[in-house]
Amino acid sequence: LNQGVLEIGLQALPFSHKANLILNGVRASPTVIVSDSIFLGNKLIANFGQVNMWGNVRQIVWTKLNQTAYPGDTSLQVIDACDWVPGDVITITATEYDAQQPETAYVSSVSGDGRTIFLNSSLPYPHTAALIHDGTAPLTPPKPAPRLITH
Repeated sequence: LNQGVLEIGLQALPFSHKANLILNGVRASPTVIVSDSIFLGNKLIANFGQVNMWGNVRQIVWTKLNQTAYPGDTSLQVIDACDWVPGDVITITATEYDAQQPETAYVSSVSGDGRTIFLNSSLPYPHTAALIHDGTAPLTPPKPAPRLITH
């Protein structure tokens, strides 16, 4: 997008359906070159103009885990009552030493109180929500933060 506008919905009239942006091409498609030092690859949205996306307002888009989620778990216990719905896409931040362990998951259902999020598949990585003690002082790692991607 170069000096143009990509607009989905309006602030006064949010888009309330699912929008898919489909990027076509093959692995060997030409690389987008912005300058001598910026190569963006292909199949991307590079914004040099304006992007406005107005969708449904969600009450909770970030929350934190209330208890540790282990590999194999298919649900998350969260602090805030979420208004997430089946089909929503979420990410869960990494909490271990490997920053390559954030996850993307799909919501299959949510408990009546909004504090248990059920996922359509099991988690491959742990997401620690507990205090860790090193023998001298308690350390509090940042709690994993599930974030709503769908809006």
